[in-house]
Amino acid sequence: METHSPYIRYRASQQLDRLVVEYIAQMESSKPRPDKKQLLMIMELFVAESVDLFVNQAADHVQLRSGYLSMINSLSSLVQKSSMMLVGRVAKKMDVNDHRNAAQYMKQVRLALEEEGEMIGYIAFPIDAEFAELGWNTREKMLEGLARDPEVLQDAVTYLHAVIDVANKWIFENPMEILQLGPVMRTLATTTVSTVRKTTHSLIETLVPKISEHQTTAAADYFSDIVGPGPFQSTYGEIPSVFLSR
Repeated sequence: METHSPYIRYRASQQLDRLVVEYIAQMESSKPRPDKKQLLMIMELFVAESVDLFVNQAADHVQLRSGYLSMINSLSSLVQKSSMMLVGRVAKKMDVNDHRNAAQYMKQVRLALEEEGEMIGYIAFPIDAEFAELGWNTREKMLEGLARDPEVLQDAVTYLHAVIDVANKWIFENPMEILQLGPVMRTLATTTVSTVRKTTHSLIETLVPKISEHQTTAAADYFSDIVGPGPFQSTYGEIPSVFLSR
């Protein structure tokens, strides 16, 4: 596997990976038969597992107070309900070509790696090299005791915003772009993505200044740890050397 640019990745559940592999194989067959129910199952798992990585697991790692966890849970619920409402409406209008495009998208984000003799399915999103390096450097400064330094704290916020933009792009924006949506559905998609993006970025601006030094460092540690070298084109920038030595 060639490695060009860094990515954020998580291990897909066995159910999600199996459904994705089956869907891709079906849509690449000589006689594809789109299964809207299967697509909806894939998207529901894909969104839920992605939200778990970017939101729920991060909150658990940082050990937020109950009041903040309530905000996190509300965000998770908003993202999943909004996305599935959109996907459900779009799926009804998809033709065979749309399903083929959806399968191609799945091939883009699915990464199969051999681990202990077994092929494991991952979901992977590329992140610009400059932001990957910013995340790592910020983590190192925080571990050195500079977590509340205003400049370091601002770097952390900038990095978190970049990570969330990556999540929005690959979970919502790119899947919508591959479909030939009509004006009404395109407006709905744009509104949904915008709402999720604004809510998430607002939460970052609200929470980061209020959490403790230990929690800030834990957040930086978590979000830098899920980044690694990936098989994406070099348009995302060359992989920082620190990730190649991990």
